[in-house]
Parts: sequence; C-alpha cells; structure tokens
Amino acid sequence: MSGKITCRNSLYGPLENLRAINPPFFYDVNYLKILGDKPDIDINKVNTFDGVDFSEYRTTPWHGWTGKSRSPFACIYTSIGCPFSCKFCAIPSYFKNEYKVRDAGLVVKEIEILHKKGVRNIRIMDEVFFGSERIKALCRLIIKKKLNDLNMWAYTRFDTVDISLLGLMRKAGFRWFGIGIESGNEEERKSSGKIKFNNREIKKIIRSIQKADIHICGNFIFGFPNDNFMTMSETYNFALELLCESTFFFPMIAFPGTKIREIAQWNGWELPKDQIQYSYYSYECLPVRTYHLASVDVLRFRDTAFTAYYSHPRYLDMIKRVFGDKVVSEINMINSIQMKRKLYV
Repeated sequence: MSGKITCRNSLYGPLENLRAINPPFFYDVNYLKILGDKPDIDINKVNTFDGVDFSEYRTTPWHGWTGKSRSPFACIYTSIGCPFSCKFCAIPSYFKNEYKVRDAGLVVKEIEILHKKGVRNIRIMDEVFFGSERIKALCRLIIKKKLNDLNMWAYTRFDTVDISLLGLMRKAGFRWFGIGIESGNEEERKSSGKIKFNNREIKKIIRSIQKADIHICGNFIFGFPNDNFMTMSETYNFALELLCESTFFFPMIAFPGTKIREIAQWNGWELPKDQIQYSYYSYECLPVRTYHLASVDVLRFRDTAFTAYYSHPRYLDMIKRVFGDKVVSEINMINSIQMKRKLYV
C-alpha cells in the first residue's frame, strides 16, 4: 500500500519475504481487512537514496512524453495520508485518517539529491498534492536551486487547484497533474464525496491548467452504485469533451476500508475472494456491480470506453498537435492490445 515500503529485493526471494514486511504487504482475504498498523513514516527524514540505481526505473509512457526519456525515474513524498474521504478510496482507512505535511526544505533536498543522480522524471507520490502556501514555498526553492529542468507530476483535485500558482508550478518543472474527475454525471460525482463544482466549472479549471502548459491525466470511474448505461455514457462523453492529454478509465472496485465496500456488503453483492480480482487490469478483475448493472456490464463498458477514447480522431489530432506523430504511433500500438477478461470471454 505504501510507496515508502521498498520490496524490490523481496520480490526476487521467497514469498515469505513479502509476508515479513511491516506493515504487511497483503490483505487478509479471509477477513477482508488491511493487516497491521498504519505505516510509521518519519516525515522529517531526508532520503539519500543510497544504493538505488534509478536507471532501472522508468516512468509511465504519458509522463515520458514531456521528458527526454522515460528513465531514470524516481518518486518522492511531500505529504503522507489524505484529509479527504472519497467513498471509493481506502487511503484514509489505511492511514487512520491521519495527514502529515513535510517541510518544503527537506523535500527540495531530496530533489537535489535526485537531480545530482541524473533524475529529472519525478512523481510526487502524495495522495493529493495541495496547499497553496507550501506549494509556493516548494516551487520557489526549486527555482532558487536552479532545478527547473525537471519533469514532475502530482495528483491533485480540481477543487484544490490554485489557478494563481500554475505559472510558478510550470516554471518549477511541473508538467502534469493527475486529477480525479470520477464521473460526468454530477449527482454521481457528488455522491463520491466531491461535492464542489459542476461540469462547466471543472472544464474551466482544466482549460486553465492546460493554458499554463501543464498537461492533465484525467481519472474517471465506471460503476458508482447508481450508475447505469446512461450515466456511464455521460462520463465517457465528458471525458471526450475535456480531452485530457491522458485519461484513465477505472472500473469501480470495492476495496477493503471503503464506503463502496460497505454498500456492496449491505446489498449482498459479490466481492473479490482473491487478491488478483482487485487488480484493474487483471484477467480476473471483479468490479462491484451497481443497482442497475452487473459487474460484467461495468467491466465491458470500461474496456470499450478505453479503446474508443484512445482511437477517437479528436483525441489523436490533439495528441499529434501537442506531442507529435511519434506519440500518436505509441498510443496506437498500446491501444491495439486488447484486454482479456474472465467475466466476458
């Protein structure tokens, strides 16, 4: 669950190595709860990344579109936990609703260390990167240290974006924001815990970010409890209207510790019995059903929407204009790979 848990060496050893990690790496699939206490992370410690060969790591394809290459790549935290309570997210449960912010100076020291190691591609691993004053302090320090050839991205929320800071953030090296838009149906989005802003206002925020030369990875979910084919079509159409440079469509998964899971349990809906069923892209993926649709309907709609979006002429024309023919070819190659699913073989 926590990116601060390094299990690279354990993955090449016996399975018991993973079980020895504290907090435990696994869900207990029998009791369906997160094992162990919340992670004890020292936010005042500067990570020196000793012994890490960052050339072994590469970022996502879309993040690489704004860098010289996808590797080397690194992740850092500027905060731990999340102060929000989205119904589909297990993070607040995992961190016991605790939220801690790191000092900007410590964060920039880590960025300096990474910079000296040749790393330019950096993901801010915060569950949500927000707070105008601390972002301002962080960006100013990065610029002061002349580290502004970075290619960084961070998750944020459309209702926490400070438009007045976009120019400063772009100058400091922020090239992408991951934003959870969740649904094109305003009632479904409000039910998830994101009650601010209507679709028109969200579109205005997205365009302001893009105008600042910061790209968007938009995140959408199919399978909210009241979703039907019409509301899921609204979500797809809104994604196409926003035309984010990268878009993720997720099927709703009832993760342990979420309100969505409580709803599913209350209604007696089928839940994953094995860890692989929680994986969005696995053959065995099992989304939660809705009041109107079966799990297979949700999953098939998600997979169809992904293929349709990434092959849509409007999207590909925009990508060609912004990133060039090479990226278009890359997208076409990725989109040619069809997902195999147990639910609708």
